[in-house]
Amino acid sequence: MRFAQGKYDLDYDRRFDPKTRSFTVLPPNVMERIGRYLDLRNRFNLRIATTEEIICMIDSWDPKVTEIEYIHYLKPQYSRVSMKNKISSPFESRLYEYSRLERDNLMSVLKNPKLRLDKLKIRCYDEKWRGIIEELSQSNHKLLVKKYEMTKKTSKGPITLDFLEPSALEEVNLYFTGSAERMSEIVKSEQCQGLKMLAIKSVFAVFPFESFYNCPRFTLIFCSNICEEKLVEFIKNLMNTAHLDICHLKVNTKKKLFKTERIRQLLNNEDTIARDGWDLYRCPIPDSQEFYEIDFGVTNIRVEKKK
Repeated sequence: MRFAQGKYDLDYDRRFDPKTRSFTVLPPNVMERIGRYLDLRNRFNLRIATTEEIICMIDSWDPKVTEIEYIHYLKPQYSRVSMKNKISSPFESRLYEYSRLERDNLMSVLKNPKLRLDKLKIRCYDEKWRGIIEELSQSNHKLLVKKYEMTKKTSKGPITLDFLEPSALEEVNLYFTGSAERMSEIVKSEQCQGLKMLAIKSVFAVFPFESFYNCPRFTLIFCSNICEEKLVEFIKNLMNTAHLDICHLKVNTKKKLFKTERIRQLLNNEDTIARDGWDLYRCPIPDSQEFYEIDFGVTNIRVEKKK
């Protein structure tokens, strides 16, 4: 400004300049108009060393976060949170031993009523993530998430979906290693009733197939050996329930393949199932123009209702 006025004195003492206004003393409507364009890093920096009133205002702004990924590392011991924001590059923070500042920043996003997530991915369901879920539950706040994915579990506590808003969920992917009873409870929970797809990966030696007879759309990924006789019996029972729209039955590794010849023998012995190709079968639905199509290979079996 001084140069524009023709004042070129380099020894100018800036102590006599008028005091600049801090961002935090701007009128609330001006702050909000500016704040909506700030990325997460700048918003989190703004939350530091300011008043509770300003923090509440910052936390009320739409975070514009579309994806959150949580992962826990054993060496070194820390957790990482990655957030994808519509207006900036992904933001990452590290939760070292429950860093209060980073945790508060994360909770400010998760508790924001304007948060709408396309995807929430938990790469490791550990004690820290359980603590976050418990804090959300205590505030009676449910996350609006389209796709929830949990790929690994190290926490001793039970898996829960109670912190997710059922009406927003479209797809859930879970990994189970512990209780088959708990898995059955999850499948029957309110969060899993209206899904476009429920995918479950498990290591159960004896799989509780009966838990899925009322599920219209699901994928099961087996990490242990599955008896072909029980698998075909499960498929037949599924088709008799008339609830099923589509299901995928998969094996996780190439070391554990479906015994297709045995499956073929079992299906050929069933009078109501007709071969429609070498590995393609169809089963008519009584009193209907619809039928179930069964397509199987060494790693994947698909059962789908068609017209």
